[in-house]
This record gives sequence, structure tokens and C-alpha cells, in this order.
Amino acid sequence: MKTFLRRWALVWPLGLGLVCLYLAVFVFPYRIGADFLTKAGWLFGALFLLYWLTAALTRHTTLGRAARLVRKIMRFGCLLFVLSFVVIEGLLIAGAHSDPPQETDAVIVLGAGLVGESPSQALRARLEAAVRYWNAYPDTVLIVTGGQGADELISEAEAMRRYLVDRGVPDAQILCEDRARNTEENFAFSVVLLPEGAQTVGVVSNEFHLFRSRILARREGLVPVAISAPTPRLDLKILYFVREYFSILFMFL
Repeated sequence: MKTFLRRWALVWPLGLGLVCLYLAVFVFPYRIGADFLTKAGWLFGALFLLYWLTAALTRHTTLGRAARLVRKIMRFGCLLFVLSFVVIEGLLIAGAHSDPPQETDAVIVLGAGLVGESPSQALRARLEAAVRYWNAYPDTVLIVTGGQGADELISEAEAMRRYLVDRGVPDAQILCEDRARNTEENFAFSVVLLPEGAQTVGVVSNEFHLFRSRILARREGLVPVAISAPTPRLDLKILYFVREYFSILFMFL
């Protein structure tokens, strides 16, 4: 039995590591969320292979002690990862809902990716949520925020403005912030466009994004009122909730 367990300890991390690397090279680059998935594949592939290497070296006469120490550190790190993942994902799910509807001083619509010059599915959901809010409170100023990515033909803000105008929102009630490259900059650059004295601000984004958006809005001295937009497709929702875990870690670090 001990011999079987030793052999299994060598087989499973090697197998998982090779699978992760295969996915990172041949599968993930051709999927939605390719950048995140590919990096995750390389990271977990490297970690599994390192764990396999330490298992192979545990009985080595000179390196065995160091290998066992590395394995203990990796196990402890894995435990911390699992615990933090469960806690943060719980916070993301708890914060995914809209706040009770109320009229705000302005609304900030956070940008997302484009397909050519058109909003992606996730961004269209945000814009539709903004339109619904504007229909309920037609005097509201909408601030659309998002710069132009390397693979985008126009800025996200401009694509969002066009979409809202096509949906009946007057152009005069739309303010564009077209420099932001991330959520932190979305708020930092949008604050200067707010009407004088504005503090209570609606924040429109997909549900996985609202927990972090509330925190960043408060850092800018705003009182956020979350307006949740659904994330299209179950696979995208799972991907974005997992990716948001790492975004939360980087935000606090």
C-alpha cells in the first residue's frame, strides 16, 4: 500500500501539470478570456510540476530535506488559497445584487471589452441596465468610462455612447471618459466629470464586478448605489467570478 501511495504521489501532480500546460498552449489561447486562462494554465502547470519534482526528491540523500520543506510550504499555501477563495467568492456572490433603487446624482457605467466597434455581450448587459435606470430616472446624467484597448478599434466609452444614443438616451446627458484602463482608473477619471456636489452615484456593472466596484467607488469619496447587470452565459459567469478573485487579491496587495 505504501508503495502504491508513493507512486501515486509521483503520478498525479505530473499528470495534472502536463494537462494544465497542454491547455495553456493548445486550448486556452482560442477561448474567451484567453489571457487569464492561459496565464492560469501556465501557473498551475508550473506549480503541479514543482510539487511532482519535490515528491521525486523526498528520498534523495542530500536534497530530500529541502524537498520535504518545500512540499510543506506548498501544502500550506494550497490551504490558504482554498480558504481565501471560499471567503472572497462568498463576498462576491453576496455583493452581486443591486442596491434598492433610488435616484442618484449621476450614474457611472463601467466599460468592458468590444467586438470591433460594438459592445461585447457583457458590456451590452451593462448598457441595458443603464437604459432601464435612465427610463426610470430620465434626468440622470450617465458617465460612460473606458479607454481603447490594443485590440479595440475605438474607445469603450465611445462605443457605449453610441449604444445609449441608439437606445434613446439624449447625447447631452452622456459624458465620456475615454482614458481608463482598469476599474480603479474608471472611478478616478470619472470623478472629475461628476456634476458639482455629486456624491451618491449609481454604479452599473455585471454582478461579479459589483463588490470590488463598491470598494473603489468609496475610495474616491463616493456613495455607490449598485445597479447589477446579468452576466451572459453560465461559462462566462463562472470564468469572471473566478478571475475576480485574483483581481480582489491584487487590489488589496
